[in-house]
Amino acid sequence: MSVIEHQTTDLEQSIAGIVRELPIEKKREVLDFAQFLESKLMPRPPRLLIEGAWSDLPIDKEGLDKAIDEVRREMWHGFPREDEW
Repeated sequence: MSVIEHQTTDLEQSIAGIVRELPIEKKREVLDFAQFLESKLMPRPPRLLIEGAWSDLPIDKEGLDKAIDEVRREMWHGFPREDEW
């Protein structure tokens, strides 16, 4: 048995011994936390970029960018800028 395997076995036995002594509600909390940690190890699916989601639709990207810019200008119109303070 390698040193790492031995350390892992000792650690698992220590955890099991502590958990064995806990009340049932605390054991549930330990299980919940262990499942949370396990979920962090699972790979997440890649995020879908909005451009990829729209790639098969007949959307004029340049026109969309212009429309977004116009809406932003309308939304921020009249809002004081830092250089105007």
